[in-house]
Amino acid sequence: MYLGADLNDVQDIQFDPVPPGDYVVRITDSRVGQAKSSGNAMAEFELEIEGPSHVGRKLWDRFVLGHEVGMSRLKNLATAAGHPNPSYIRDTEELHGLRALARVKIEEDKTGQYDPKNKIGVYKPLNGAPIASGPRPAMAPPAGHPAAQAAPTPPAPSAAPAGGPPWSGARGPAQQAPMQQQTPTQATAPWAR
Repeated sequence: MYLGADLNDVQDIQFDPVPPGDYVVRITDSRVGQAKSSGNAMAEFELEIEGPSHVGRKLWDRFVLGHEVGMSRLKNLATAAGHPNPSYIRDTEELHGLRALARVKIEEDKTGQYDPKNKIGVYKPLNGAPIASGPRPAMAPPAGHPAAQAAPTPPAPSAAPAGGPPWSGARGPAQQAPMQQQTPTQATAPWAR
């Protein structure tokens, strides 16, 4: 089959990991889907390095949703990037365009089957100080919690996605294909399901 593509002006893609260190990154894209290996719901974010070196290189970070470590890491990213309410993220696109400092390391494959790759250990605010962005919107505690009787109930979403959020365990049509791009949806708070 004839291709006829002139590749003279195309730059080679660099697959070598960037050196370990702290990099300013901007969140450029995201998707929610399922991990192929485990079937667990996960969010994947694409990050672009803005400095101090390797400007324009891409990094990716994945967060297993519904798992304490994954949710804690996602909250770390949202907090460091200055999301107005890192305790509740309705849509991954809320983080697009936000910036943070990423501590990048190199992860070696112990089997030798795969090349070394970058892994992000932790995110920090760009100024290096903890985020203190003032009061955040209050969220209702889970049903049965002593404070639940005194707290107002948050308004219900107007159009919940079929099957609920990806990490709820429910399988709606938008969650069938592994790591399939999804359109923005509204999630239901865990205690409102």
